[in-house]
Amino acid sequence: PHLTAFMCFKAGMTHIVRDLDRPGSKVNKKEVVEAVTVLEAPPMVVVGITAYRETPVGLKALGTMWANHVSTEFRRRFYKNWKKSSQKAFTKLKQFAHTKAGIVAQQKTLNRFAKKAVTVRVIAHTQVDKFRFGGKKARCLE
Repeated sequence: PHLTAFMCFKAGMTHIVRDLDRPGSKVNKKEVVEAVTVLEAPPMVVVGITAYRETPVGLKALGTMWANHVSTEFRRRFYKNWKKSSQKAFTKLKQFAHTKAGIVAQQKTLNRFAKKAVTVRVIAHTQVDKFRFGGKKARCLE
């Protein structure tokens, strides 16, 4: 099991000078200048997992399990205007997760994932406050 994707952004371009080793070419064993792209990868946080089972028509989601605490920058992604909204996303989940019934429900979900899941994917988001790009909403990916 390993993560197969990571979010990054194009920060710019520059050039490098390198020795080319290509027999039969005019520029063999000579220095060439090539363009390179600079990528910047922000720190990321896992906020949930989604489990899938195999069906004849493809993968079907068994369910999604969220972290007990999700950051404000992730919750901003669920609203068009954060200031005018009620800002209630994930608040009931947080309250339910700390009850006895919530803990039992989490264990049931994890056991179901362990028995039936073929694929498990994580839901992650960028940490905007630790990154130079503008914006306050976290960018999410599965």
